[in-house]
Amino acid sequence: MDLLLNRNLKCLYSFRALMNIATSLISIFIPIYFYQIGFPIEKIILFFLLVSFCFFILTLFIHKIILNFGVKYSILLSIPFTIMYYLGVGYIEIYPFLFFVLPILTSLGGAPLWVAYDLYFLKSSKEKFRGRQISYIYVVNLVTSIAGPLIGSLLIFKFGYNTVYFIVAGLALFSAFPLLLAGEFKERYNFNYKNLLNFLFNKKNLGTNLSFLAYSVEFQIDLILWPIFIIMILKSVLDVGLLTSLTALVSLIIILIVGRLTDIKNKNYLIKIGSILTSFFWFLRIFVDTKIKIFFVDTFKKFSYNILLIPWEANTYNLANKKNYLEYFIARQLIFKGGRIIILPLLILVFTLFNIKTAFIISFLISGFVSLLYTKIKVN
Repeated sequence: MDLLLNRNLKCLYSFRALMNIATSLISIFIPIYFYQIGFPIEKIILFFLLVSFCFFILTLFIHKIILNFGVKYSILLSIPFTIMYYLGVGYIEIYPFLFFVLPILTSLGGAPLWVAYDLYFLKSSKEKFRGRQISYIYVVNLVTSIAGPLIGSLLIFKFGYNTVYFIVAGLALFSAFPLLLAGEFKERYNFNYKNLLNFLFNKKNLGTNLSFLAYSVEFQIDLILWPIFIIMILKSVLDVGLLTSLTALVSLIIILIVGRLTDIKNKNYLIKIGSILTSFFWFLRIFVDTKIKIFFVDTFKKFSYNILLIPWEANTYNLANKKNYLEYFIARQLIFKGGRIIILPLLILVFTLFNIKTAFIISFLISGFVSLLYTKIKVN
């Protein structure tokens, strides 16, 4: 059994590594691309709001795919839609209707992927070592994110965005091959909408749900607004790629240390420290206006975020052990996307009513305060 689990984890890590190589080339540059082709910030936020809305609706029915096709094949089914999304992004300026089609495509790729991925990792990992096993995934993420943004920026500078989108699509296709070697879990999952609603609205789960909401909001502001903010300061895609890669390099050693700590120390304590530091460095982002400040603040923000996120994610998987796996992971994704459906219209309003500097300050303050809610998750 141990051999099977080890093989499955290796296959899952290989899939994640290849997909991360692909996304690290372009993920930070997609909001920048929209900004450079003339989209106002309000329209960029609207695009990601449409993504969250489509994702939310699809997640309500994702159990049907997983129950019919299995966990592994649900992940595999997501890949063609991810490929179509990346192939289409480069043509959004020429074909404006893609503004409404691309959110559907990326949601068709993301909704089955993340619920199925969470299920597969939970069944393949062991609670005793889960912090360390998650840290390995984060090491893979960081290793790819060290080179990815720099290589992506060089490719964009030399060949343009569309070339990178095609490369990313090709790598996404290649990521399917490790999963073909992985085993499938022959477990019949139960799903009931009543139980799902009970998890979402039960007062006992309020702390956990607020913690999920913190991740939802903080991650989305970091994904959309931080890249636009730094390109407005740096002006150059090459500088964005270089600084992003350097900050990831500095964070790598921290990940290796923190992953082991999450198995031997109190996870709730690490989450508390990481949450406070993450909040602090969000507030410091308000004062960033030079390359040096970007490097310093972003490096230590990543450092604090990794202290927080490894034990936090280990706790989220340990909570799943105590509940119906499928309903739990679907509820988690609904909170992730529901939180964004709430916050993104507010951010559109902020950028409409205030000048751009004030709007960024308000956005970073929101993210800083919301980051403190990570501590609401508790696992004994």
